[in-house]
This record gives sequence, C-alpha cells and structure tokens, in this order.
Amino acid sequence: MVFPTSWPASSLTDFVPGTAPAAQELATGVTSTTIDFPPPTGDTVSGTPTVTLRKPTGSAASASIALSGSNWRVSLSSLADGEAYTVEVEFTSTGGQKANQSCFVSVAATTLGTLLYDVDFTKATNQSGLGPDGTYSIVVDGVTYSLVVTHTNANNPTVTADLVNGTGLVISAVSSSATAWNKMYSLSPSAKIGDLKPDSNMLRCVCLMEITTMNQTADQVTFEVGDGLPVSAAYPMLGGGYYKQGANDWRARWIRRNTSSTTGTLGGTLYTTQPTALRAEIYTWGMLARGFVDQGTTWPTSTWSITDAQGFTGQDALTGVAYAPTYWNSTQYACVTLAGSTVETLAVVVKGIRIYSAPPRRL
Repeated sequence: MVFPTSWPASSLTDFVPGTAPAAQELATGVTSTTIDFPPPTGDTVSGTPTVTLRKPTGSAASASIALSGSNWRVSLSSLADGEAYTVEVEFTSTGGQKANQSCFVSVAATTLGTLLYDVDFTKATNQSGLGPDGTYSIVVDGVTYSLVVTHTNANNPTVTADLVNGTGLVISAVSSSATAWNKMYSLSPSAKIGDLKPDSNMLRCVCLMEITTMNQTADQVTFEVGDGLPVSAAYPMLGGGYYKQGANDWRARWIRRNTSSTTGTLGGTLYTTQPTALRAEIYTWGMLARGFVDQGTTWPTSTWSITDAQGFTGQDALTGVAYAPTYWNSTQYACVTLAGSTVETLAVVVKGIRIYSAPPRRL
C-alpha cells in the first residue's frame, strides 16, 4: 500500500458564534421583546436558524426568527409576569457545521410579596417635640410604636420633628457648625412582627419620603436596615439613598456595615437639580443585598417600579466565621438617616416604611 506524502488541507474553517446578546430583565406588564443574535463567523449561514424557546409549563409565550439587517432577530410574544425564558438559536453553516447561542429573558413578578409591616406616617396622630435624642411613643393608624431618635457624631444638630396627620414625619435638622453631624429616626419591625430572619428570608424594605432641603455638599439622606441601635453603627447594616457630591451633582449612595467598618459606594451623577423625593428599597437576603432609589412619590406597585438607580449594598463575598449565617440577631431596625458636614439645614418629610416578604428575584 502506498501512502500519500501529505494529506490535503481541510477546506472547513471554524464556525464560531458571535457575541451573545445581553440577558433581558423586563418590567412587570411587558408582553413582548426582541433579541438580535449576530451570525457566527468563519462560514456562511445556511437557511434560517432554528429557534427554541424554553419556558415554564403552561406558558403561552412563543418565539419566531427572521433576518434583520446583518443580525437574526428573535421576536418573543405572549410573555407573562413572573415567567423566565431561555432563547436558544442554532445556526447551520453551508459546510454543515453547527453553532449555538442563547439568551435569558425574565419578566418581573406582579406582586411585591406579602406585606408584613406597614407604618404610614400620614395616618399618624399629631405629635410635636420629636427632635431631641430619645425614645418616643407614637401612634400611627391607631397602633402604638416606639420611635428612637439618636445621633453618633460629636456635632448634635438642632432638630425640629413633628408628626402631622395627612403629611407625615416632618424633620428639619439645622447645624450651626461646619463639622460632621447626623440624626437617625428608627423603628423596630421586630417589636411588632418578631424576628425577620434576614439570613434565610428574602425581604423588601421600602421607605417613602419627600426631600424639602438638600443643597449642601456632603448632604446625605438614606434609608437603612440594621441589627441594632444606632443603626449606622450596628452590624450588619444595609442602606441606600442620596448624597450631594457637589454643585448640580446628586448621586445614589449604597452603604453596608460589617464587623469593623462602614463602606459607602457612590454612583455617577443621578440628578443635576435637587431631588424632590426619595423612594428607597433595600432588597436583602442575609448580607447579599441590592438597593434601588428614585423620586417616586407613591408606594411601588411591582418589583420593578424603582428604576432611576440600583446598586449592590451587601458584602462582596461571604467568607470566614465573621459571616456565618448567624450574624443577624433576632431584633432588626429600619431607619431614616440625615447627615451633613457644614452649617446648613437639611429637611425631609418621611411618609412611611413598609417591609414585605419577597418573591424570588435574580440578584
């Protein structure tokens, strides 16, 4: 038998998928979307690619594919709230090779979860004199709560705070010194509904407030959830809100506290004029948490209502005994914090605080 001295080179080249399209997380009520898949490289696509839609049992969602410019566009229809889908596209080359791409799509659930705790300050009994540090007995919608007022910096500002029926908790903090100051207004949901067990339960903690005055650099208004008092010095603590970085520059700020320190992270410029409202949400499971803020003036009605800014507030990693599943104790607090560092007035009107047991959501 005679063997050839060389084998002929293959005429085939690798049929390589293009860059996969980004996953889509759609808001409640969205029923259709499109996804553009770039063709693979290395050979020509033969015929129309095959599209497969993996969907929940009983789902009415459907998918079709057609050429759109240089890409292959998949159109999804009959999507439903709370459903998630995987779109798979298989390309075949003129040489018979196969290349596959996929994309994940989800639609937010309609429900925010079960409402566990609802303090609506607009339904409070009128009460004045809530500015100085102390523990106050207040009545909201016929229920008595303990409101704890604290500060942690040496500079204790002069604060006027009143509960006004139909308006909310009206707070005005005046600092006469150009040094760091803060003031915190805290409630304990655990005192009413028991241990929230944030280690094992997914929780949505929402605060609604108006911003009256927030015009000095380093002004900060945040909503925080923590394990003790004062919340800003407690471990663990998670929070989010607004920070004034400079002239015409208000930003979202995400904060967390571990056993040794508090870490704050700023986003980019969010508003160039003073925000008029803060609707803040902390979605937490243990120390894995995400925060959302916008200027909404009503309670969110879906899991994607708050859209202006979002960021992670929790630990980057859970390692070592310091982050064992027992770091949350049995008493949790929800807190509104005002802080600054100059001669100024910082004023807000807190409308209320709600806590829900949350449906599953991709963090």
